[in-house]
Formats: sequence, C-alpha cells, structure tokens
Amino acid sequence: MRSRFHLDKLSFLLLVAAPVVMVNACRSGDAETTEPIQSETADPFSGYSEAYKEVTVPGSLTLPKTGYQEPLTPKGDLSSLALTYQSVNWEQVMADVMALRYETGSYLTEQTPKGMELAALWMQGQTDSFEELVERMPLVVGELAKHFGKQVANDVGGSMFALVVRDDQTLVLPRIDTPARSEIYSKIDSSVANIYTYYLQGPEGAGDFFDLLAELNAATHGLFTAYGVSDWLPETSSVTQGEAVLTFMMYVQVYLRHVRENHPAIYAALQAEPGIQDAVTLLWARGLFILNVANEGGILPSLPGKMAEKVNESGALEEISNFTSN
Repeated sequence: MRSRFHLDKLSFLLLVAAPVVMVNACRSGDAETTEPIQSETADPFSGYSEAYKEVTVPGSLTLPKTGYQEPLTPKGDLSSLALTYQSVNWEQVMADVMALRYETGSYLTEQTPKGMELAALWMQGQTDSFEELVERMPLVVGELAKHFGKQVANDVGGSMFALVVRDDQTLVLPRIDTPARSEIYSKIDSSVANIYTYYLQGPEGAGDFFDLLAELNAATHGLFTAYGVSDWLPETSSVTQGEAVLTFMMYVQVYLRHVRENHPAIYAALQAEPGIQDAVTLLWARGLFILNVANEGGILPSLPGKMAEKVNESGALEEISNFTSN
C-alpha cells in the first residue's frame, strides 16, 4: 500500500497500538477491486508529535496544529478548461479539474460506483458555466465519499462501516449500535447554530455516531476540494466549507460527551475498539490540517469565531483526548 502521508500523534493523545483494517483500492481502467488488508504496522499512526502548537489565523482565531502532513495536489492550470467549457461535457471537465487540483477527489470521481450519476443528482443542474460547475464540486466530492464508504461497507459485509479518507486509505470499522444524533440537538449552543443543525433533526436526526463521522469526513473532503479550486470560487463558498468542518468536529465532541454521560456502556464499547479511536484521531487531524492550510493560504478570512472557539475550548479538546487515549 502506498504511503503518501505522515502523522505525528497529537501531543495530548496516546494511541493504543492495534491493527486497523483498511481497504486497498486498486485502479484498473474503469474497474476497481477492493481487498481488506492489515496496516503495514500494528499502529498506523507512527511517530510522535512535537509540542502541542497553536497557530494564529486571520480574524484572531487560533486552531491547534497536530503535526499531521498530507501532500497537496499542485494547482494545475484550469484556464483552458474554463475557456473551452461546454455544459454537455461537464462530467469530463469535472474529472479533469479534480485530477489537476485534488487527487483524492479525482479518485472518488473515478471509482465511486455510479459516481457520475450521483454527481449529476448533487449538481442539481448547476452546470451552465464553468464557475457554476466548480462551485458545486466541494459538495459533490463530499457526497461521493459518503456513498463510496457505504458501498465498501456493503461489499465487506456484516455490521461494518467504512470511511474513504484518502485515495490510499479507507478505514473499515465495526458498526456498534449508538444513539441517534438527534439526542445532541438540544445541547448545541444557540450562538453556533447554523444550517447544519438540519443533520440533527427530523429524518436526518436518526443518524448515529458513525453517520457523524461520515459527515465530518465529507466536509473535510469538501474543504480540500474548495482549497484546490479556491482561485475559481467566490469567497463565501470556501468559508461555508470551513464552517462545515468546524461544525461536525464540534458535533463529534458534543456527541462523545453526551454518550459518556448518558450511555456509559455504549461509550465504553466505542472506546474499546482501537480502530474507532484511530478513526476519530485521523479525521480530527486531517480536518485541522486543511483548516490551517486554508487559513494560512488566505482563503478562509472569515471563519466563524464562535464556532472555532467551541472546537478549541479546553474541555472540548479534552473530550477528544479522553476518548482516543484510553
């Protein structure tokens, strides 16, 4: 399996060394084979972090840096694609843009079963211009990641859950019965309520802890995509993607606290699975990585201060630390 990243462990985390089942996705034309494999080492998060760091970002916000590193796709020139764009060819253009700007997005576009049919659904017809197409891409790539994860879990069989995190890493985890995420709706501070509370209400509120992880992973893919095509996006689009990552990070924090306080047996069952602990750590580190990259790159000049403060509160950070370090 290729290794394209390096993760220094969060300084406040002490991960338990344990095998994590992954899926190695091999490209072969239009076909894909998935084969469950064991990680190359007992602990996929090799190495230890330097001292915990905080970085000041635009708007006087601070976000922690974890030491996680991931190669960013060099930003290839899109001008010729924009100049020659015809809406009838939007599918190929989307694939070309992803190949030039976000390698994992390209992988999701190519390999997700019925990926372009689904992409058309999520595009909602907004393909009249190159700018419209590009603006929808962060949403579409995130949704493809969720769908692909469901397909991998179905292929593996049993009560399993999968997260397609990068083009070279898909985590396959046991899906433990957990409470509906609607249980945390009343615990979200009104000062940080936003459009994403939709996922905590009504039919969407029936989703569980693993669905929250899928949403965080999707939002992170969306921000990676927005960063990749930021020179073609209106500023508000990138900010929306950053807010989504922060929101679902906060939801995971609040959910873990709620389950620990009100469903201790379920909390213990989640915490007893090293793969689930590692998944939370990886999603957390990857989300913070792209938030910091985007901020330092100047494409997120107005991240919601209240949301960042909630994610960065000591008690919130301790919630993640306590869950992943046992």
